[in-house]
Amino acid sequence: MMMTKNLILDELRTTRERLLAESGGTVSGLLDRLREDQAASERPTYESANNKAMQTEPGLQDCTSGTPIGPAR
Repeated sequence: MMMTKNLILDELRTTRERLLAESGGTVSGLLDRLREDQAASERPTYESANNKAMQTEPGLQDCTSGTPIGPAR
């Protein structure tokens, strides 16, 4: 790892590398782990089921289910 003069950035990068390694080395593994941690925390989360801004681009897919999302037809 490249060390900089910015200790905060160095710590963030080190933490990112550790979390990725603990999650199988992939971003999808990290996202799965973070979703599990969030569900186990029982903290309230924001649900955006009717968020039209997230449904404006045709051909997009929901990252959790792979279901295509797009404008209402």
